Parts: sequence; structure tokens; C-alpha cells
Amino acid sequence: MKKFYYTCEVGTEHRGGDRKTAKFADQKRSIHNYISTLQCIESHYCRKSKSAEGKYLPSELSLSKLFKMYKVSEHVDPLVKLSYFRHVFNTSYNIGFGTPKTDVCSTCLELKEKNKIERDLIKKKILMVKKRVHSLRAKAFFEKVGSVPEHVKVI
Repeated sequence: MKKFYYTCEVGTEHRGGDRKTAKFADQKRSIHNYISTLQCIESHYCRKSKSAEGKYLPSELSLSKLFKMYKVSEHVDPLVKLSYFRHVFNTSYNIGFGTPKTDVCSTCLELKEKNKIERDLIKKKILMVKKRVHSLRAKAFFEKVGSVPEHVKVI
């Protein structure tokens, strides 16, 4: 009111606001840096949309084991609790443990992972062609299995 009395302007409000984002920014950044170093396997054979596609870590890992690995890594600047690590992991990433729940073609997975690590462009193109041929053959097979001749009754 004092400022309004002298200047006829209403003062800015200083109550409320977000105080936690800036306070925990370093901790969150260190967790993101650590999680980005993890080697995940992508789910590639799901019937869901591509945007909802998840990534998977080996089944012998768990969130508590991941947190223990995080504590001894070089990415830990300010130490955080397991609950905060779990919160960032669950809200920012779509990463699961174990294998995808839907069918996974081992040939597709093998060719995709080999293509990721291959540096030679010629070998990379050969792997891409092999994967494309394999997926076209699989698509043709499933179309043939899904089609029913007119004279056949399915119960």
C-alpha cells in the first residue's frame, strides 16, 4: 500500500511461485546425464503407436540396483535420495526392465542392433537391406496367414 500511495502503481506479488525447480536443477541434470548413458534395447514389434514405444534394460537390473550404480558413477554431483531418483526415472523416461511383453522377432532385433553399432557404410547398407527383406517376407507371411479362402469356414 505504501508504494501505491506514493506512486499510484500496484506492487508486484512476491508470494507463491515455483521454488523447487531451481533448487533441484543440478540433481535432476545429474540423473538425466546418468540415464542417458544407459544402453537400452528398443521395443520394435509392438502394435502400439511409434510414439508410445518403450525401451528396455536387462532383466537382472532393477530401480534400486540402478540407483546403486548411479551413486558410484561419475555423474553424481549432488547426492539424491532413491525416491527422487525413482520420481525422475518414472516421469521423464519410458524405460522398462526385462524383455518386451509382446512378440519380438530375434532376427529383426539382431539386425537392428548390429546396424546401430556398425561404422562401415557398405556393411550398414547390407544390414539395412537384410532387415527390409526380412520384414517384407514376414509381412507377406502374416498377410497370407490372415487371409481366408472363400470356400473355408472358420469357427
